[in-house]
Amino acid sequence: MIARLRLPVLLTTVAIVAMACAETEPPTPLFTGELSAGNPVQEVEEAEAVAVAPEPREPSATESEQLDAALEDTPQGCNVLDTSSCLLPFPSDFNSVEDPDSPTGRRVAFPKGQLPNTDGVTFDPTVWNTLDGFSPSTPILVTVPRLDTKSTVLPSEDNIGVSLTPESATVLINLDSGQLVPHWAELDSRATDSARRSLIIRPAVSLTEANRFAVALRGVNAAGGKPIDAPIAFKAIRDNITTDSAEIEDLRADYQPVFDALALHGGEPQRRVPRLVVHGGLTPEPRGERAVHA
Repeated sequence: MIARLRLPVLLTTVAIVAMACAETEPPTPLFTGELSAGNPVQEVEEAEAVAVAPEPREPSATESEQLDAALEDTPQGCNVLDTSSCLLPFPSDFNSVEDPDSPTGRRVAFPKGQLPNTDGVTFDPTVWNTLDGFSPSTPILVTVPRLDTKSTVLPSEDNIGVSLTPESATVLINLDSGQLVPHWAELDSRATDSARRSLIIRPAVSLTEANRFAVALRGVNAAGGKPIDAPIAFKAIRDNITTDSAEIEDLRADYQPVFDALALHGGEPQRRVPRLVVHGGLTPEPRGERAVHA
């Protein structure tokens, strides 16, 4: 086992995908960074890594104010990790619940009364909440205010291979196999409000059904290369800041598997745990059917 310090991160949300039925552990992939190589299996002893959390600490006065503001700005049933929209980051296991009668063991659970359309009218998510997961080809959305594409290394549609290298600001990882997934990322060109402009992460291949995936952002910078600070709710989880918020404390344990996976497969030491981690990619049941994503 390799224990590695959990380095500064910006945000994490956990999305649990349809659980795999395999009885044996998947082999560790060899990350070549070459799409044509397909990340072949390593013929070496399997390694483990643990991202060691910092010692618990109390929030500072400023952090307490920021936490209170974030919680106040988050409507009931919405994700406190991204206060720009109730459903962001999307997709996320935050918007699902355990369901033993579901083929995946989970069920989509969008909150009622919090999902407005373009006219500001909320819609009833009942139909979506019958689904057992999200589309394996869904784009992954998160808001990163002030993100500067000139100062941040984003893989592009014509340079997808960058997404499999330690230089990539975005990481899409299969938590069941440890395999990196090729993808590209872009800012929403149709957004009219730069503060609410989404970063769209697009898998270059369909995500494997019945698997768990995490999305991570690292080296995310504003203009001039200034690092973008973590949202305060995730900072509390990342830095092991104690809180009296049930919303935050309920999320805390979900992220350790993500930290561990990134500690092993994140690249160079200073990049092993990125600044922004967003869990995403709930897939539907493995029956060949495709759930329609919202």
